[in-house]
Amino acid sequence: MDLRPKLLLTLLQAAFFLLLLTLIGVGCFLFYSFFFAEDSPFNRSPRDRVQGARDSLESKNIINGSGRSESRGTVAPNPSSNSGASDDPQDDSEPDNEFGELTFPFGGETDGSPETENPQLAVPKPSSSQAVRDYYLMLNRREYSKTWGLLSPGFKRKHSKNSFYEYKTWWNKVDRIVIGQRKQVSQGENQAVVEISLTYHLKDGRTREDYNKIFYLVFKENTNSWILDDLLKGSSAPNYRSQGEANATIVTTDPTEPIKNVRSSPNTDGDNIVGKIRIGSRVEVLREGRDRTNDLWYKIYDPSSGTRGWIAEQFVERD
Repeated sequence: MDLRPKLLLTLLQAAFFLLLLTLIGVGCFLFYSFFFAEDSPFNRSPRDRVQGARDSLESKNIINGSGRSESRGTVAPNPSSNSGASDDPQDDSEPDNEFGELTFPFGGETDGSPETENPQLAVPKPSSSQAVRDYYLMLNRREYSKTWGLLSPGFKRKHSKNSFYEYKTWWNKVDRIVIGQRKQVSQGENQAVVEISLTYHLKDGRTREDYNKIFYLVFKENTNSWILDDLLKGSSAPNYRSQGEANATIVTTDPTEPIKNVRSSPNTDGDNIVGKIRIGSRVEVLREGRDRTNDLWYKIYDPSSGTRGWIAEQFVERD
């Protein structure tokens, strides 16, 4: 009788039982390690679990080094980089932590004081000189609704009879405005004086020059913008018009002409008359200028009427 088949079967049964015992032993070891070992998460307090999560996150950040978020499209600053280079050249935002320290989703370690937001930065006050320039740039772009909103009620009444239609109609006669030199004469807390030179090129081919035009501006806090005003209000306003004293007299060689024209530019071109002045009026000479034929003109200020403009030299007798 051949005993080899029975012996082989016995060996296979022994190997099977040995494997089964090994598996049972390994399972018991894992069960004990997971539920009853000292470092098991099921054998730790909630406080220890939180601290363990913190330690795990810290280790992960240190190993990764780059500090890069797992979600796409979000790049965090790299606190361990010494090269100063960034993976994204367009990302110039400041890091959340100035010293590159690790932060945790559980709020980190704080002193218990409530978090406070950064105070809102104050909006800087715009330049009054730039405000006047921007006004004429908008007129060149025909943005009349915007420019109309930059005028005070007094300015609208005096120069446009408080009519937006009349205001728009007049400026539609102008092809373009050339902005010359401008100077901020003074600027206080809420009031300013700006001097600017302008050249108007009309659509009918004429040109009007307005040298050293004076603008009075009032600052509006609610819109953080300067408003063009006809005259500054308040005793603290800089009285630019009365800074000088009369130093000349208007004269004439023709007694039949008791009134002379005051013009916006030193010439008689086109419709540049801005006012009239009587012979014998005392005026202040502000500056000198010459026309294309080299004739001398004076820019004057009439304190009795507030008229400011140019008049030919032969009609002015200086003190």
